[in-house]
Amino acid sequence: MLEAAAVFVVALVFFRWKLGQWNGFADYDGHFHLMVAHWIADRGLWSDLPWLPFTVLGERGPDHQWLWHLALVPFTAIADPAQALAWAAAVNGAATAGARINEIGRPGEMVFNSLWSDFMALVWWAPAFRYINGLDGHYLAYGNPARSAIWLALLDGVADDPATVMISAFGARFAVIARQHGKLAEQLMGNPRAVLLLTAPEGWLFELR
Repeated sequence: MLEAAAVFVVALVFFRWKLGQWNGFADYDGHFHLMVAHWIADRGLWSDLPWLPFTVLGERGPDHQWLWHLALVPFTAIADPAQALAWAAAVNGAATAGARINEIGRPGEMVFNSLWSDFMALVWWAPAFRYINGLDGHYLAYGNPARSAIWLALLDGVADDPATVMISAFGARFAVIARQHGKLAEQLMGNPRAVLLLTAPEGWLFELR
């Protein structure tokens, strides 16, 4: 038992030291997992996840990684958990977008995110809002195939009026467009129903009207 504990402590210190050598994080998943840990710490151990209503998770999404999130709950006691996430330099754009959405948006409004993996960072910075897709690109396809087809068509830049489609099909108030979907961003820049709020290295934030 003592040997196992000693190995754990040594491994913990070593991995934490290695993380400190990197400039950034490999992905955004940590934001989502820590956000859920805060969520269940505030609302109880059996709390539904409301952020991805169009996906297979639905309006009352189950926490299918519950034990992992439960293990993270003690870390929510850290006074400034964002400091631990400061390693992830790549999420600066998501942090700025989240701050702007929080500033002018209303809780529960829908955010169209063109890159499903952006959800993990966005939900950390703007947890009061809901998102088109996240955790895995297949979740929307399984949960709502029709909307998934529309989402993919928008990403391909084949919609004549993408802002109107985002509003009518998804009820979106904001659109976070990743850099790899530049064609879609260009379409929105020329659309009277889309107002460019932010340009960042990672992409663009639009308000839809």
